Amino acid sequence: MSTSAFRILTVISIIFSLGSAAVVNAQGCADYATRLHWIGAVNTSAPALAVAAQDGHAYVAADEAGLQVFSYTQANQPTLVHTVGAVVDARDVALSGSYAFVAAGASGLQVVDISQPTSAAVVGTAATTGAASGIFLQGDLALVAVLETGLQIFDVADATAPQLLNTIDLPSLNYAVSAVGYYAFVAAGVDGVQKRFRAARTHQTRRV
Repeated sequence: MSTSAFRILTVISIIFSLGSAAVVNAQGCADYATRLHWIGAVNTSAPALAVAAQDGHAYVAADEAGLQVFSYTQANQPTLVHTVGAVVDARDVALSGSYAFVAAGASGLQVVDISQPTSAAVVGTAATTGAASGIFLQGDLALVAVLETGLQIFDVADATAPQLLNTIDLPSLNYAVSAVGYYAFVAAGVDGVQKRFRAARTHQTRRV
């Protein structure tokens, strides 16, 4: 598969529609399999590694191209409306209100003001101890999977000035993170999913 084809397919994955009301079976359950269908695609200027969407815009972590913003008001023809080139090596993205939080490789955690999507700009940064590869938001916390190091947890109550709370060293390559309640789960490449980690807001966060 060519690089350009890869770029298209990765963005296609978000351009689906449930269409109109789904068929309801005899048990009263909606059959969304009859409604989910592909309706559009768009290319990116670098490999699309992750995407998050809200309010008519899709925010694509596009590797060395940075954070690319697409309008999908016409979902069959998504349109590039802005590129935040200051975000270098964008690998993952998560949204909260007027901010996009980007795991930006060697550039660490980058916070982008998306209140005006067509002029989105970096408003906050925080260094990580290695390449930031994945991010998950939980309240005022940003959990960042750091490729060579482990899990770093930032207080982002003030999105423009993220504060490091804790670092948990992991003997693996760490690509992605998710959290439920007081536990975070780190995808650790060939080592699989790491054991659970407490994701409390204190400096006492620890591996369990």
